Amino acid sequence: MNRDVLNKYNMMRYKYVLIIILLLSGMNTVCYADKGFAKFFKGKKIVHTEGILPVDRVGNKVYVEFPLHLLNKDMLLVTSIEDISDNGEGVVGQFTGNGLHLQFFIQDSVLQARMFTRQMFRKNNLSVDHSDMLDRSTIGGIFKSFKIEVTASDRSAVLVDMTNLFLEHSYYTNPFSNYAGNSMYGFVTRSYRYKEKRSFIRNVSGYPGNLTVTCEQGYDVDHTAFGNYVMYKDVPVCVVVNKILQLLPEHPMTPRMADPRVGVNQVEQLDYSEGNSGVKRVYIAKRWRIEPSDMKMYAIGELVEPKKPIVFYLDTLMPQFWKHYVKEGAEAWNKSFEKIGLKDVIRVMDFPTRDSSFSSTDINYSTIRYAPMWMPFIQTSMYTDPRSGEILNASIYIHSNIVNLLFGSRVFATMAADPAVRCTLLSDEIIGELLKVHITQAVGKCLGLTENPVASYAYPVDSLRSPAFTHQYGLSPSVMDKLICNYIAQQGDAERGVLMQPKGIGEYDDFVIKWLYQPILEDSVFHRQFITLDRWIKDKGKKFLCQYGVKQTDNSVSDPTAELGDLGNDHIKAMEYLLKNIKYSMTNFFDWYAKDDENLIVRARLYKEFINALTNQATYIADYIGGIRIRETCDGDSLKAYEAISRQQQQASLKCLLNLAKDLTWLDDPKILQEIEIMKIKSKDVRDQIMKLIFGRFQPLGVFAEKFPEEYSPIRYATDLYAEIWEPTIKNKVLKKEEMELQRLFLGCVIKTSTVSVPSAATVKNKAQLVQSFPLDSEMAAVWQSDLSFGSNAPVEISPVPIAYLYYDMLIKIDKLLKSKLTLSSGATRQHYEYLLCRIAKALNKN
Repeated sequence: MNRDVLNKYNMMRYKYVLIIILLLSGMNTVCYADKGFAKFFKGKKIVHTEGILPVDRVGNKVYVEFPLHLLNKDMLLVTSIEDISDNGEGVVGQFTGNGLHLQFFIQDSVLQARMFTRQMFRKNNLSVDHSDMLDRSTIGGIFKSFKIEVTASDRSAVLVDMTNLFLEHSYYTNPFSNYAGNSMYGFVTRSYRYKEKRSFIRNVSGYPGNLTVTCEQGYDVDHTAFGNYVMYKDVPVCVVVNKILQLLPEHPMTPRMADPRVGVNQVEQLDYSEGNSGVKRVYIAKRWRIEPSDMKMYAIGELVEPKKPIVFYLDTLMPQFWKHYVKEGAEAWNKSFEKIGLKDVIRVMDFPTRDSSFSSTDINYSTIRYAPMWMPFIQTSMYTDPRSGEILNASIYIHSNIVNLLFGSRVFATMAADPAVRCTLLSDEIIGELLKVHITQAVGKCLGLTENPVASYAYPVDSLRSPAFTHQYGLSPSVMDKLICNYIAQQGDAERGVLMQPKGIGEYDDFVIKWLYQPILEDSVFHRQFITLDRWIKDKGKKFLCQYGVKQTDNSVSDPTAELGDLGNDHIKAMEYLLKNIKYSMTNFFDWYAKDDENLIVRARLYKEFINALTNQATYIADYIGGIRIRETCDGDSLKAYEAISRQQQQASLKCLLNLAKDLTWLDDPKILQEIEIMKIKSKDVRDQIMKLIFGRFQPLGVFAEKFPEEYSPIRYATDLYAEIWEPTIKNKVLKKEEMELQRLFLGCVIKTSTVSVPSAATVKNKAQLVQSFPLDSEMAAVWQSDLSFGSNAPVEISPVPIAYLYYDMLIKIDKLLKSKLTLSSGATRQHYEYLLCRIAKALNKN
């Protein structure tokens, strides 16, 4: 190479190096076309960032060149965690909060950010257009105001200091997760005090669809347990967050009305559109914008890809052997989408390593993150367009301690039936398959589905011991049921091929995917699509495997078919199988798990699981007493809104609970109790819990009797209960120790309640949604639902249940019985009767 050429080459290289140095040094190298902006920044050291909102960072200030064409446009302010000093407040990569819906306006010399907390539902086929009045009635509250520093000479943009939008704290922009490790399952309240002096801007990034400002924010945090006990005070916490201002789609997705008969997540809106019908609540289903890439081919039945697939980016920190199962679990939903003509809808890809535009904490990328955290489950987050319900981002956070949950659930439920789990460390395959199905469920939530505790009730209990049945249908027709391993399976069932753990997606899940995502080609007007959606639901109602229901949380009404954590349609028969497994395991588990359990942690935990399983199953059985099967229905549905649990089934449940309470001494194995920590005698503890469950069913029975007076009533229940408890006394038998304990517990409950006054009226929540039908518009034969009340059920007044009267009557009855039997008894039985009579006398004299 000659010298001239070499000199030119070196000169070019030096120029490039100089340019890079100038850029990295943060010098003001921006040449502003607008003289006003150039004059404002003259002499200032700035870092300029291009994107949807051009930004100039000057020290700890963020100046935004706000384009006027973005005024009155819908935006979303969201937060993600980049780094955090205490992952008990939130995990890295987590999107927190619900997002803040904003629009920007100019008022005089100020740019205003107005927030919208309630969406207005709008129709486009009204006889009178109310849009102008709605706009004027819902202008939004001013969240932040920014003084306009400079207006561009061509009036295309204004320059504002927008630092306080990103470097601030409010209820709406709280960067911490509501449900985090430090919340201790909701028992601990955390209060935050924002420290401005410990907060600053770290970085600014611009993208075509959003502006991202990375901030480090300081807080002092207090932890209060159970509302009044201060555990920690003024704990310093710093969190590096991305405050993302995202432009919402220019054209909102066509929404799909949510329906309480289908388990989908929803966005609430208010409908003011028809003045003569009043204001109505409308619920929009949360779902992705999934559209066929080739509508012509789709219309003739060809399998086509979506225009924009759902991509989950997989954390590089994920344990290597997990990755295969995580990918399979997420992409399992593709089979459901294929049934509605769409292929490869969900795709799992590794974090890009060579794409500089990729950021795992950017709202444009949905992720599956690995989170080092003690909580033993998977969390999800979701951001949606509040106007249409379109899901914009949905991410999953797998806590590292989920292995502990998977181990415990699999081992306890199946140790009696499956020799493969009689060890302290399960195989990668067992853990992986369990992780896969949990990921499938988590992705289901990210697709807009909700839990369906009714699903497992579709299967006969004995079918869960069939190899052919379980491999074809799994343990439940929905992966959105609570994922429970097969505690019904007995010794030898694993060798016969019976499925031991949840299979995954079922028939119900396929239906919900269809309901949410199948294009309705015959009518593109969203509110008229109800005709098709309603027909699908009515057809679904004929299939028992596709039924949906929510968990009943109010103590006044129980639906025993909607339990979380149960298997099969007969909880009494399930208890028989469970008892066999627990008793067999109790005699063997100390030897099965002796290896690598020198400190007895595993075996002590399993012993507690035996107790928990018994009380949980007893709760399922107790809920039959006064139980009502409840389903959401509309006019013309094949299902009934509510059905009674038969008197015979309720009486059988009472008898089952009492028989269990009489036979619990096997729980107090002295060899086991001498090895593990000192604790209460568990048989007494469980017996006490059972008695509380039994007496807790009087109020639900009062509600039940209102609806089904011919079936069962509190008076009949009290008579049956009295006859069961006092049968050996009535027959002059010598009492066993367990029978004495039951009578003491029974009397204690009666005395405690017989003096309690009953209010003149009682109000309970009706668990079925109150649905009122009305014509959607004049040319349609279909009906729509008014004021669908997702999660806030209307109260229904009922007559009070005379519990105190019943208990007082039983107290007098017991007193007479014991006095008549005292002279006929002797020994421990007589002493027992004398003690009970003494307690009754004190109670009556006190009153």
